[in-house]
Amino acid sequence: MTGVSGSGVSAASVSVVILNWNRPLWLRRVILPLLARHPLVDEILVSHGRERTCFSFKSRRCEIVHRPDWDLNDRYGLALRFVAAREARNDAVLIVDDDLVVPGRSIAALKSSFDDAPRTLHGIFGRRISPDYEYSYDGYERGETPVVLTRCLMMHRSYADVFLEAEPSAAELITRGSPKWNGEDIFLSLLSIRETGELPRAYDLPFKNVWRMHRGSISRTDVPDGDPAKMAHRSYRSWFTREAVQLLGVQAQIDDYLSKSALT
Repeated sequence: MTGVSGSGVSAASVSVVILNWNRPLWLRRVILPLLARHPLVDEILVSHGRERTCFSFKSRRCEIVHRPDWDLNDRYGLALRFVAAREARNDAVLIVDDDLVVPGRSIAALKSSFDDAPRTLHGIFGRRISPDYEYSYDGYERGETPVVLTRCLMMHRSYADVFLEAEPSAAELITRGSPKWNGEDIFLSLLSIRETGELPRAYDLPFKNVWRMHRGSISRTDVPDGDPAKMAHRSYRSWFTREAVQLLGVQAQIDDYLSKSALT
């Protein structure tokens, strides 16, 4: 993994990656216009996962890249974030869900943290891991945390390649979850720990949900009826975390995190 900017890359700017699945109206009328006005954002990559929800949106000050990714959706699912992110022109990549408004000061704060530690993942929503290496739903964690959610996360662009290179190793694990590649944020977070030996960081920054309930969200999909191979959302993420910790060999780093957590 490299932290060096390549040709044509602006160290001061941010590329945004956002998946369009089920809320094109919110994206077009609310989320994209706000993102496009931010002085740090000069590129937004919209990955359209369904042809029937594809739309057009342009900005005078920010380049909007519309990616017709629906033919790749069955292969990558939520991991389409990283397929798009690897094409970003900036080192700093902000991944945002399709139902989240991120205020300008939150973007600026994440970019400042990224500039201080570009090899670390920086987000708003942190999650704990239990002593059994299972994903915890016991509130959001701030500071150093083993998991930051891709609902709002800033990463170095090179993590897209890191994820996609490691992605086939989890092929069997993700068959038990829904939608495709549920747990991509967990896997990315653990990969970053393996790459750097350091935990991601989560910050208490403002945000606003477009919908209070995540009905129709790309990140919350019910298990298909009558499919015994699929696990329920929460149990799957707990199980997936335990399996991914072992698959990626980061038990020592998680044990160190757990020991420090026990002292606080």
